[in-house]
Amino acid sequence: MKLFIQATTPSGTFFRAGRMWTKDGTVVDSDDFTDAHAKAIENEPHLKVRAATPAEIAASDVPATIPTEAEVIDALLSAIPQMVDDDFTKGGLPDMGKLRAAVAIDDKLVTPELRDAAMEQLLKGGFKAPLKA
Repeated sequence: MKLFIQATTPSGTFFRAGRMWTKDGTVVDSDDFTDAHAKAIENEPHLKVRAATPAEIAASDVPATIPTEAEVIDALLSAIPQMVDDDFTKGGLPDMGKLRAAVAIDDKLVTPELRDAAMEQLLKGGFKAPLKA
């Protein structure tokens, strides 16, 4: 079954089940999720889940464009503050593997350089990265 999943947060993005959901909504196949992820998505108050319409399914079959560096950084700016302490290295940077799992972007596009650019912006804005002993 094809589902339409839409973020309802003020920021317009929300991360759950290893993916970024947007206010624009995303069409997905319900079989793409583990039972645990499906339950987490279904019970998440920041996500609206419903059956996808035929028009939404047709539009989702259009090949996705490759996100720009700015779009990747925007996704990282949304994902990093939602990460937990164990997702950060001893140096206070998000672990690359965990960061890549938190955003719905091709792993090759989520680079250490873009992570560092996002962290720089977050730190200037007052974000406090967890430091491990």
